[in-house]
Amino acid sequence: MRTNTISVLLMLCACFSVFAQTPQLDTKLVLAQDDMRLKNYRAATHSLHWLMTNAPEHSKSIYIMAYKAYEKAATASTDKAEKVVLLDSMMLSYRLKEKQFGLTELEKNNLAFRYYKYFRKDASKYDEAISAYQEIYKSPETVINNNLVSYMSIVRAYQSKTKAFDVKELMAIHTQVSKVIDMKKAAGGDATKIKKYTDAVDQIFFQTVKPVLNCDAIKELATTGGENDIEYTKMIFAWSLEFGCSNEDFFVGLVTIMANNPETANAGILKLLAQKAVAAEKYDEAIDWYTKSLPHWENDEKRAGIHMDMARVYLLQKDKSKARAAAFKSADLDAGEAARALSFVANLYMSSFEECAEKYSQIDDRAIFIAAYDLFEKAGDTAGMQAAREQFPTKEQAFTATYDEGDIIDVGCWVNVKVKLRTRPSN
Repeated sequence: MRTNTISVLLMLCACFSVFAQTPQLDTKLVLAQDDMRLKNYRAATHSLHWLMTNAPEHSKSIYIMAYKAYEKAATASTDKAEKVVLLDSMMLSYRLKEKQFGLTELEKNNLAFRYYKYFRKDASKYDEAISAYQEIYKSPETVINNNLVSYMSIVRAYQSKTKAFDVKELMAIHTQVSKVIDMKKAAGGDATKIKKYTDAVDQIFFQTVKPVLNCDAIKELATTGGENDIEYTKMIFAWSLEFGCSNEDFFVGLVTIMANNPETANAGILKLLAQKAVAAEKYDEAIDWYTKSLPHWENDEKRAGIHMDMARVYLLQKDKSKARAAAFKSADLDAGEAARALSFVANLYMSSFEECAEKYSQIDDRAIFIAAYDLFEKAGDTAGMQAAREQFPTKEQAFTATYDEGDIIDVGCWVNVKVKLRTRPSN
């Protein structure tokens, strides 16, 4: 009986306490609302503090007014210590609302951004800040513009202090942000703003990841995912160049992905693949990539250079006919390239004497040097002309074979051209 009596008394006391607080609660609420309306934010914080402490479940509006009041008061304060206290109270107001009523997606975004806005230089808040940003990126469609660049900035600050993230984790964060930017672009967002967001995010990301990058780390990233993401591949490609990894085995794979994608298959990429194929002695492959690159060059001067590159590859394959054809094509496309191309073919002729000489007639065999001379002359290559002239048949040889200066001679073998006989003195 005594126990029941005590229980009843306790219940009556509790009820009395609630009823006793009600007038004060109402008064505090009215004061807070009036002060907010009159922009007396510092005064409003007193009433709101009491309400959050003594009536935590009363209303969502208490917390909404509280985090706004504390922020406004902090912004207006000129006392650094007071400002810190007020900003901490603002963040606490968000957290208390989260505990009692939960936060809307917009409130979660606003909370995250305030970690960046007010605490990006406060290392003691970085753990909380990262958690807040990770929370909002669980719902990427709700992320506000303010939380694109700011997230990467907070990650950079956090990483500089803690080195908490490895390369893959940093890549994952960058991918998160980039996908949200892509969503905004697809939704018809302002193209100029989106470009600024993209550039800023990429720049901050590179600054963040650079200290932990090396060729081994880049190789791991290149070989463990992202093959179907061309933006990912472009980034790894850029890093490979930045960190001198272009001679690594994985690099060719990256360039191949880019070469086979219409978005990235530009002239330089295709030429680079061709050069890599040459270095690996994959000459047919090199010719294929050089050929594919031709339509991508912006003018005939550039295309002429590619034809000369192809001529050298054909020569490596010991196909002098194709080497000559490619060099002549180069000369036809660009007058500036013609001298080099013609001298190249002339040297092909000079080097073919032994393979083409039939050993029956010095006149016929040495006519190949006359063909070389004619090309050196067109190229303006005086040194080449002199070298070719020294190999002409002699006047005595021509006389003995009953040839006259200027007679038409057929140069056979793969050269297959006609020349006018030129001779040199017998001595």
